[in-house]
Amino acid sequence: MIRLLNVSFSAGCTVLIVTVLRMFCRRVPKGYCYGIWLVVLFRFLCPVAIPSPLSLLPVNAEPLREGIVYEAAPEIESGVNWIDQAVNGVMGESLAVKDPANSVNPIQIWLAVAFGVWVAGVIAFAGYHVWRLILLRRHLAGAAPAGMGVKNAEGFCPASAGAAPAGAGEEKIWEAEGLGGAFVLGVICPRIYLPADLPEGSRRYILSHEQVHIRRRDYLVKLLGLTAVGIHWFNPLSWVWFRMMCRDMEMSCDEQVLKDLTKEEQKGYLRVLLEQAERESGLLFPAAFGKNPVYGRVQNILHYRKRGKVFRVLTAVILVVMVVGLATSPKSAAESVAIIGGADGPTSIFVAAKVGGGKEANERNLEKLRDSLKHNMCFADGYFYYEGESENGGFPVPLMRLAEDLETEEKVGELPGSLICVRDGGACLWMDWEEKRIMAGSVEELESPEANAYRYLEDGERGRTEECSMERMGDEWLRIVLVNLEDPSRQEEYLLQIPEEMREEYGRMLP
Repeated sequence: MIRLLNVSFSAGCTVLIVTVLRMFCRRVPKGYCYGIWLVVLFRFLCPVAIPSPLSLLPVNAEPLREGIVYEAAPEIESGVNWIDQAVNGVMGESLAVKDPANSVNPIQIWLAVAFGVWVAGVIAFAGYHVWRLILLRRHLAGAAPAGMGVKNAEGFCPASAGAAPAGAGEEKIWEAEGLGGAFVLGVICPRIYLPADLPEGSRRYILSHEQVHIRRRDYLVKLLGLTAVGIHWFNPLSWVWFRMMCRDMEMSCDEQVLKDLTKEEQKGYLRVLLEQAERESGLLFPAAFGKNPVYGRVQNILHYRKRGKVFRVLTAVILVVMVVGLATSPKSAAESVAIIGGADGPTSIFVAAKVGGGKEANERNLEKLRDSLKHNMCFADGYFYYEGESENGGFPVPLMRLAEDLETEEKVGELPGSLICVRDGGACLWMDWEEKRIMAGSVEELESPEANAYRYLEDGERGRTEECSMERMGDEWLRIVLVNLEDPSRQEEYLLQIPEEMREEYGRMLP
């Protein structure tokens, strides 16, 4: 569900961007506008974000982290401050963990409910359109071939074209009584369906229009678009996008037909369009000629003129840039460090900082830092703190820190247990596995931690500012939750790997 929400958010933002761009491209051939809408289709259907430095998306494509279900105070990171503040304020009040002893996070419950509602919506959406398709198929049961193929019908193509369009003859033409307009139906072998009472003078223009739909495979695009709307039915921008894409699809199809017509034939085409606009078929998804609203198509035809080669080349280049920029997502320029735990272990680790000293040096340092992340890691007072490797593989372990520039690494001291965190100001917390409690001490005094440490908290104990609870997660992991007594919504969660020799004892001690 989290991935679906992320995809819907990024695709919705793309819809807004393309909508604004289209307002400034009213005189641009609609084939280019139609092409940009296909990028939105890709974003709605692609389940992953493709990072690229060329991305034009001004927001974070994945505002919901996968590990948010394990956070005591869940937050989003959309990249837009006012959105984050508004949403995080509501989430902090309604979804924050009130009782750390509960095994289920409130956001897990809400996501489960949302998933159920989403599934119900998808079933209802699909059921409605399947029902409409069944009714249409029943109505078309009495349809019959028109008795002529496109490849042998001279009057079906505009007089100036001189010949049937490329690929003509592959599609079949059928007629049926009671149809409100012509349309294409089918996936593997699409057919053109025409009203049986269609005048011969209108037939040639309408068939030319429908043949363009078939050549371009617009019927497949509409089917994919309808699928995208069905998946993202809860996102109103998906409905807006689908309507606008279909409108540009029809106008671009009009332009394809008009470019082979004389001025007089263009007037005839416009007349037929106005006539067909008055007919209603009630069809939702076939590629159809003359469906309402038709005002935009009429205006587009009246303003249509052939563009020069230079204009077309420049527009195509801009289109390619837009496609690449809108189909990809931005890379994070800076990230924070967080380790979030769950029943299956740490779920996410973000590593980044202010970097300097050259690309290769920073890559080596980042790789070294990642290799050392076998235990908890934290950021405090401008340093990354983490456990190093001990000589015998046991305790004590060296406490290491790395400056923000990722170049200066040093050993701070020795820890007789597993690092929990280092807080701003130099307070260091670690787990003493034999004492079964959290110990605390100053980072500057860790050369001899036994002499300077004090017994901080154990499971169920309440201190002056915090309350501690511990829970075994599976056989290998210990979940520690520290709750601020003044503000219970402020909680810290940590996940530690229990030493192998202590797992049986902790299994008896903790549930």
